[in-house]
Amino acid sequence: MELNVLAGLAQVALVALLIVTHRRILAGYTIPMTLLAGGMLAGWSWAIVAAAVLASVFVLNHVLEWWVPYLTGWAPEGVALPQGRGPVVVPRRPGRPTPDLGHVSLGATALVVLSLAWVAVGALPAPV
Repeated sequence: MELNVLAGLAQVALVALLIVTHRRILAGYTIPMTLLAGGMLAGWSWAIVAAAVLASVFVLNHVLEWWVPYLTGWAPEGVALPQGRGPVVVPRRPGRPTPDLGHVSLGATALVVLSLAWVAVGALPAPV
């Protein structure tokens, strides 16, 4: 199986997980991710690169929203700390947001998408 297909399937799984964990369609992510997943599955070079960039933004946002506050307690002033609603699989830390199973799964899946997408970008033929 080609790398772009693996990355596209992983992105479809990430979109599905995002919809299930948030119980709604987050238009800013799910619609572009779905369109780019289709482009990756089709093997379109521009879609593979765009999907890798979007996955990078998604992972950075996820880390800044969940893991930095969880590990450090720091959050930008005036921003409410998020709280997970599902079962918790990491130790609770007083006064800090605790990612639930859904958000831990989202982060892990996003890392897989990020890795596969950038490896697929590296495997693209050189432009002529």
